[in-house]
Amino acid sequence: MKCNTLLLCLSLIPATLAAQSVTNTPAAGKDPFSTEWKLKPALLHTTEGNLFNPAVRFDADARYDFVPNLGPKGFVEGRTAGTIALESRSHSDPTYAELSGGFTWNTFHLVSKAPAYHGPDDLNGSNVPMLDYQTFGRFDAGLKARFETDQRMENYNVAYGAVAGYVMSDKNGWRALVPSVVAAYDRVEILHSELYRKMGVNEDAFYRFSLSASWDYRIGELISKNRFVTPLGTGFDVRYYYSHDLPAAIRGAGFDESLYLAGTLSYELTDLKFSYLRQIFVTVAHGRQPPATKDATTVFVGLVIGPKLRGHSQAPNL
Repeated sequence: MKCNTLLLCLSLIPATLAAQSVTNTPAAGKDPFSTEWKLKPALLHTTEGNLFNPAVRFDADARYDFVPNLGPKGFVEGRTAGTIALESRSHSDPTYAELSGGFTWNTFHLVSKAPAYHGPDDLNGSNVPMLDYQTFGRFDAGLKARFETDQRMENYNVAYGAVAGYVMSDKNGWRALVPSVVAAYDRVEILHSELYRKMGVNEDAFYRFSLSASWDYRIGELISKNRFVTPLGTGFDVRYYYSHDLPAAIRGAGFDESLYLAGTLSYELTDLKFSYLRQIFVTVAHGRQPPATKDATTVFVGLVIGPKLRGHSQAPNL
């Protein structure tokens, strides 16, 4: 029991460090180091227990981009995320700490920019058109390693492998319809599994493919230009997991595949000048995320707390 508690505490250390060191940094490509954190205190309702219990979701990361420019560049990123609920069996969210690194490419388009004017003696600069660039997303590819567990520390693993994805940061025009997508292929080393022990099978390593897509849009801007309506937003999250090289008993029980679906309705508070209160939200989710072993249907109602300015656009969770 003491070992389990220690492992869970270690997985939360990156979140604590990121929350303590967070600053309002410029957008990606302007500053090589950026941080982002969010806390989501909420009431959690589950269809099985038919109850509301206190919970908090957290998500924090720190990222460093080497040689911040438009071309390919290396990056290193640390991230931790999870859900802690008073009733620990009421959800299927994993808690994890992850370190990744690789290469990133910004996607951009050229935009015209008013030329600088340096006075009446400037015969060239005042009339020469200038071009600037605007990034609207990035492509990442690299390697990652993570520790992952369910809340009760009944099933926890170390996973490592390759990851690639595209993160859409610009939500203007047609780009608002493009989801952020991440795919990963990992070798999963089981450290402890109550499921395997109950089914009487060896805790051997296996391989897992993961695919995640997320989409969010301020739908209020389509409904009205009223400043109290435009902060209304929606979001969708789809995550698929497929594992192979599993014991026959585990595969036969349906643990080789899992699907997680979530939809969110939110109201942005930063436009209303609330400091650190970013959103109020309602999220309805169904499914299972490894290493959790049970599907759950949940409703989260709560707040998003965090800095207003984003250091960079995060990839969806995997």
